[in-house]
Amino acid sequence: MPHVANHQLEEMGVDEIYFGKQTKFITVVSNLETGEPLWFGQDRKQETLDEFFRTQLNARQREGIEAACVDMWRPFTNSLEQWARNCRIVYDKFHVLQHANKAIDESAQGRVLPQRWAHARCREGQTLGCC
Repeated sequence: MPHVANHQLEEMGVDEIYFGKQTKFITVVSNLETGEPLWFGQDRKQETLDEFFRTQLNARQREGIEAACVDMWRPFTNSLEQWARNCRIVYDKFHVLQHANKAIDESAQGRVLPQRWAHARCREGQTLGCC
C-alpha cells in the first residue's frame, strides 16, 4: 500500500465493501488518479473516514484535495465537509441513477407503469398496448 504522507492526493474515492454479517463493512479510500487503494478502515461511519483524515494526511494534504467521489452516504460527506473543505463532492453515477429510478417509480406508482417496466413486460409476451 502506498504511504499517503508521501503524495499529494487531489482526487479521492471513498466507498465501502460489505464483508458479511460478522465484519459487516470496511471503508476504502482510493486515489482516483492512479486507481490505487490508499487506506482501509473498519466499519462504515463518519468516525471511520475521520480517522483516515486525522492519521494519514496532514493539513496541507487535506487542503489540496480537489474532488472526492462518494456514494450518497451522509456520514462520508459530513467527514469530507469537515476535513477537506476545499473539496468538491461528486456523487457516483450508480447511486445517482439508483435514486432517480426509485423516485420515478414512486411518483408513477398507482398512476402509470414506469416505461422501463412496460418494456420488460412486453418482452415477456404480455399485452400492454404500448409495444
